[in-house]
Amino acid sequence: MILFWLSCQTYDINIDNPVDAIANAENNHSLDVDRLYIDEAYVGKNMVMKRWRPRARGRAAKILKPFSQITIILKEKIQKED
Repeated sequence: MILFWLSCQTYDINIDNPVDAIANAENNHSLDVDRLYIDEAYVGKNMVMKRWRPRARGRAAKILKPFSQITIILKEKIQKED
């Protein structure tokens, strides 16, 4: 999994997302954990927090703190019957 080799601070947050998605699929939708796989995973924009930083001569500089929303879609493998 690519998430294991991230060297930034978001590693701890990103590694929990597939685990949470699997737990939700198991508890909310009664899917078999052993047959689940990640079909889609993407990041979308979310809200932007706006803050102001004081500058010289009574002015202010805008600080934008964007957030993102991670979406993980799981599917269950279908076993072929012969």
